[in-house]
Amino acid sequence: MAPPFPIRANGIDLSTAWKPGGLYGFPYTYMGNASPKFPNLLFIFGPNAAGASGTIPHGVETQITYFAKVLRKVSTEGIRSMAPSEAATNDFIEYADAFFTGTVLSENCSSWYNGGQPGARIHGLFPGSEGHLTAVRKCPRWEDWEYEYLGNSQNRFQWFLGNGQTRKERDPESDVTGYLQQGEVDLREVHEKWWTLP
Repeated sequence: MAPPFPIRANGIDLSTAWKPGGLYGFPYTYMGNASPKFPNLLFIFGPNAAGASGTIPHGVETQITYFAKVLRKVSTEGIRSMAPSEAATNDFIEYADAFFTGTVLSENCSSWYNGGQPGARIHGLFPGSEGHLTAVRKCPRWEDWEYEYLGNSQNRFQWFLGNGQTRKERDPESDVTGYLQQGEVDLREVHEKWWTLP
């Protein structure tokens, strides 16, 4: 799963770092989404990104939804770049290695799950089912990421709080009560619909 072309950042090239004998020797990812020291690089269905059961379209859809949450955070909080921390990635790799030890995938056979290396680390699958992965992707663990912010301000709320109003509130023709719904309302998600902001 090493890329067939150079992807470089911070003096590292994933096309060689992920190959056997390279810096990492295997695809080094945080939950199949990104890799430390590679800011703003997100993988769609890369290493460790597919559950062992489920469909590929569903897996891609949940990963893209996860990335939409990442992009929404970046665009609303003045973030210039973000990448997963090495500590979080190492913990994920340790968890994945322990998980696969108890599966048939760890037997001494060659497959694309282990890069064609019998008995090697499993990096082709997420350590769990597609249903489990869907639940994991629902709420990103923001504390697992490292951020670089725009501008020179040291005030963390400059971008996040903005001018104290939403766009709709500045438009005299807009409905600022879009959160008021008629008919049957599902209380489990009524406040999760970020797009209905006033």
